[in-house]
Amino acid sequence: MQRFATQADPAAGNGRPRGRPSGPNRAHLLRSLTQLAKLQGELIQADFGEARQRAGRSLVVFAVCGVIGVAAVHMLMLGLAELLTEATSLSRMASLFIVAAVGLTAALAAGAAAWSRVRGASQLLRRTKRELKRNLRAAEDSISQLFEGDQ
Repeated sequence: MQRFATQADPAAGNGRPRGRPSGPNRAHLLRSLTQLAKLQGELIQADFGEARQRAGRSLVVFAVCGVIGVAAVHMLMLGLAELLTEATSLSRMASLFIVAAVGLTAALAAGAAAWSRVRGASQLLRRTKRELKRNLRAAEDSISQLFEGDQ
């Protein structure tokens, strides 16, 4: 039976060379791995950019839905004010003011909570990006220093 170079051979380690790559090959391999890591980082950055664009489009739709929701909430609040007027001895103006004050307070509290979460998420992404770049630079410098003599 004829053996081909691609055929697995138990004595040769399943077709893979045994041992570690030597000087220039090792440096080339590590440079390639470093380049791959850099490209992966650039891909992550591009993906985040695309995600940000998609989120921007979604925010436009969200804003339109918000306008519609505000109109509906406006009518609901007017209805609650009328109900408060009929159920109590308050004037219509006092009922409208009370309902508006409660609605504004609730909206401000919800808006502050949402803004806090958005800022926290954006800071996390900036920190991740900064750390990835720093780690890639450090790895590249270490590999370059380690294999300067192999060239």
